Amino acid sequence: MLKFLRLMKNEFIKLSLKLSTWIMIIIVLALCIGYSVLCYAIPRYNAGYYTVNSASGYKSEIEYLEDVKPDDWKEQVENYQFLLDNQIYDGWRYGAAQEMFSLKTDNADKETAEKIGLIRKAIENNDWKMYYQYRIDENKAIYTDKEEREVQNWGYKYCLDNNIEPIAGEWKTEVIDELAQAKISAYQAENSPIPLKGDAEREYSTLKDRIKVNEYRLENNIEYIVEDDGLSALLTGDFTFNIWIMLSMGVQLVSTIGLIVIIIAGGIVASEFSAGTIKFLLINPVTRGKILVSKYAVVISISFILLLLMYIIFGFMGGILSGFKDIGASNLSVRNGKVVEVSGFLFMAKTYLLASINMIVMATLAFTISSLMRSSAVAIGVSMFAMMGGSLIDTILSQALKVDWGRYLIFSNIDIVNISQGNSLYEGQTLGFAIAVIVVHMVIFLLTAWDGFVRREV
Repeated sequence: MLKFLRLMKNEFIKLSLKLSTWIMIIIVLALCIGYSVLCYAIPRYNAGYYTVNSASGYKSEIEYLEDVKPDDWKEQVENYQFLLDNQIYDGWRYGAAQEMFSLKTDNADKETAEKIGLIRKAIENNDWKMYYQYRIDENKAIYTDKEEREVQNWGYKYCLDNNIEPIAGEWKTEVIDELAQAKISAYQAENSPIPLKGDAEREYSTLKDRIKVNEYRLENNIEYIVEDDGLSALLTGDFTFNIWIMLSMGVQLVSTIGLIVIIIAGGIVASEFSAGTIKFLLINPVTRGKILVSKYAVVISISFILLLLMYIIFGFMGGILSGFKDIGASNLSVRNGKVVEVSGFLFMAKTYLLASINMIVMATLAFTISSLMRSSAVAIGVSMFAMMGGSLIDTILSQALKVDWGRYLIFSNIDIVNISQGNSLYEGQTLGFAIAVIVVHMVIFLLTAWDGFVRREV
C-alpha cells in the first residue's frame, strides 16, 4: 500500500511540474469566477428591459393604438387606460381586469353588467376577498360536479380561510397559485378517459409529488427550497439570485472540468512512451498493474479535486454576491409517500456528483485509449468527440433512426439526473438499467487498459 501511495505521489509531482497543469487550473478558476459574475448580472440586466406590463409600456401601447387605429382600438385604449389609472401591472388585480375586459360587450345583459360592476369595484377598492368570493360563486354555476368545483375553488378558499392576501411576488402567493393549478391538472388526469401510461403516468406521479411538497411548504411556512433548476430559471429570468441558484447554474460547467481531465487522462500513460520515460518507470520494484492503477487513481483524484474546487468557488461566489441569502434552505423530495428534507449543501453535492459521471466515463475512455494506442492525440481527440458529440449521436439513433438498440450505448445512459426523472429518449429506460450499462462499459474500458499496458511489450 505504501508503494502504491508513493506511485500516486510521484504522478502528482509530475503533473505539478508541468506548466500546462497550472494553466488549466487557472482557466478553471477564472471561468468559475467570471461565470458567477455573469449569472449575478443577468437578472439586473434583464430588469432594464421594456415590458408591456408597466406604466411606460401601457403609455407606449396607447400611443401606438391611437396612431394605427385598428378595428377595436378604442376598447383597447380604454382597457390600457384603466390599467394605467389604477396602477395594475400584475397580481390578482391584473387577472381580474382581464376578466372584466373579456365580459365587456356593446350589448351586455343586466347580469353581465352586474358582474363587470362587481369586478370593477373589487379592483378599485383593492378588495381581493370580494373578487375571490365572486370567483367561488361563479364556479358554482360553471362546475356542476362537486369534486371538480372544490378543486377549482381550492386556491380561492385557501386564501380566504387563512386570510392570505394574494400579493404578486410573495412566495406564499406563488406556491398557492402553483398548488391550485397542480390540483386541477391532477384532477383532470385522474378523470381522463385516456389511461395513464408511459410518460403520462410519470408526469402524473411528478405532479402528485409536487403537490405534496407545496402542501408541506405551506404547512411548515418554508419560503425557499433548493432545487436543481438554475438553468431554466436563468433562461426565463424568473429567479432571485442566491447561493443555490449559483450552485445549480454551476453544474452546467462540470463538462469544462471533463475536458481538462480528458487531457490529463489521455496523456498520463501515452506521454511516458513518447518521452521515453516508461523504461525508467518499469525498473521500479513494482508490478505494471500497480503502476497502471496508480495512474488511474490519480486521474480520478484530480477529477474530484477539480469538482470540489468548482463547488467551493460557486458556493462562495454565490454567497458573497447575494449576501448569503437563504443559506439555511433545504431540498424537499417525496420518498415512500412522505416529504423528506435534505440539507441544501448535501443535495447540491449529490447533483454535482451525478453530473460528474459523464466526466469520469470519458476520462476512463481517454485513459484506456492512451494505454492501448499509446498516443495522447488519439486518446484526447476520440474522448472529446465522444463527450461533446455523444448526445447528438444518441438523438440521431433514438429520434431520427428510431433504433432501440441505442439504449445499450454509453452515450444513452450517462445523463443519470434526467434518466432518474424519467426524461430518457428511450421509453422504459430506468435508472437501474443506466447504471448497469455504465458499469459494464467501465469494466470493459479498464480491462482493455490493463491488457494494453500490462501484457504488451515496451
